[in-house]
Amino acid sequence: MDNVTTSWCDRKQSGLIAWSDERLHALIHAHPDLFRPVPVIAASCGLRQGELFGLALEDVDFDEQVIRVRRQIKKLGADHVYALPKNDRERVVPGLSKQ
Repeated sequence: MDNVTTSWCDRKQSGLIAWSDERLHALIHAHPDLFRPVPVIAASCGLRQGELFGLALEDVDFDEQVIRVRRQIKKLGADHVYALPKNDRERVVPGLSKQ
């Protein structure tokens, strides 16, 4: 896993370039079955790494098909703490599939 980065896209001078489906599928299948939802949710919902690790089951609303991003995990010195998401605002991510 030496070539895996922490972003779902590569930065180029002209902006961001999304990873190919092939690259995303390789990343997803590199995870054990238990953890495969992690890269799937991150890539399909556009969550930042800290937001993804801060998710709790109560943040996922299957009836409304949304994820409520209420917190993120941040490193504070040697510790990891919960904090508000970027710009100190909670946000709602639409498009969660019932599949």
